[in-house]
Amino acid sequence: TYQMQMQFFASQGYVVLAPNFKGGSGYGRAFADLNDGCWAHCDLDDLVAGAEYLRTLPFVDPANIGITGTSHGGLLSMAAATFAPGIFQASIPHGGTADRIHYYHTQELRHIKQAEDEFGPLDGNEETYRYVSPFYSAAQVNTPMFVIWGEGKWPASDNSARYVAELDRLYVRRSTLGRTTTCRAGRMCARCSWTCWSSSTITSGRVPKGQTSGAGSRPEIGEGMESRPCSPEGHEGLRHRIQLGTVHPSS
Repeated sequence: TYQMQMQFFASQGYVVLAPNFKGGSGYGRAFADLNDGCWAHCDLDDLVAGAEYLRTLPFVDPANIGITGTSHGGLLSMAAATFAPGIFQASIPHGGTADRIHYYHTQELRHIKQAEDEFGPLDGNEETYRYVSPFYSAAQVNTPMFVIWGEGKWPASDNSARYVAELDRLYVRRSTLGRTTTCRAGRMCARCSWTCWSSSTITSGRVPKGQTSGAGSRPEIGEGMESRPCSPEGHEGLRHRIQLGTVHPSS
C-alpha cells in the first residue's frame, strides 16, 4: 500500500520500517486478536524488535531511531516513550488516544464497541483499560516527543491535549521540586537545567541537559541582563521545548 509519509521520509534519506505488528488487520481474526487486552504492550514488543533489528544494519545510526504513527500508531508512539525507555530517541504520536477510559466516556458508539471487543466492558475491566493507557504512566516518559492532534468536529477528542497537559504537569514538578538557585539570563541553570532567556521573565521551557531548544526559539540576549531566580514558582506552567535532531522514524 502506498504511504505518502513513508515515501517522504525515505526520499529524505531516512530508513523506514513499517512492521505488521500483532493485532493488525488484514491477516485474519486470530492475528487481529493477538493484542486483545494488551494494547501498548504486546504489540509494542514487535516495534521494539523492529528497532533492535534496525540497529544491526550498517547503514542505520543505532543511536538515532525514532517512532511515529497515526491513530493506533499514535498510541503506540506514546507507549514507546513510556514503556520502552531508551529504545527510541524520539517519538511523534499523531492522533493517539493515551487515556482509553476517558476515550470510552467521550466517543461515539463504534469506538465504544471496539473497546469492548478488545478489552471487555469498562465496568469490571477498568484495570485493563488503565494498563493499555500510557496516560496513567506518563511519569515514566523520558523521551523527546512531538504530539500532533487535530481539531476535527466529530469524533472530536481532547485525548492528546490531556496527555500533553499531564506530561507538562509531571515534567515541571519532577524537574523543579525542591530546587532553587540563581540563573543568569542566557545561561543554563546548573541545578535545575532550565535556561533563562529573559532578564524580566523566564520565557523558555525546560530543556534537558545536553540538548538545546529548537531553532529560532531563543531570543537575542542583550547587555545588562540581570540574574533571575530559578525556582519552582518561576517555572510553573512553562512549556517543554525539544529538538528532535536526526531520527529514523518507523510506523
